[in-house]
Amino acid sequence: MSARVPFGVLAVLLLVACGTDEGEAREACMDVERALAARCDMPFDESLAEEECRDVVDIRDREELYEECIPAIEALPCGEGPVPESCLGQLLVE
Repeated sequence: MSARVPFGVLAVLLLVACGTDEGEAREACMDVERALAARCDMPFDESLAEEECRDVVDIRDREELYEECIPAIEALPCGEGPVPESCLGQLLVE
């Protein structure tokens, strides 16, 4: 399996927008990347995650992201299942 397969879900989480707290948003993106790697028992590739998160500028709903979306991602079988509704459009990009 390719190391990029679980990270494909990240594209579904993104929505084009202008944001204000880019550092916090990028860290949230990194947390999503960690959850995606964890669900497939893959090592977390920080440089790949940083590349995937470089354009993230804001979070739509921080509480929903951390309390619903990330746990839902971690619970999905590796490479299976629809993207949880709580994840759609959470990470906003320039």
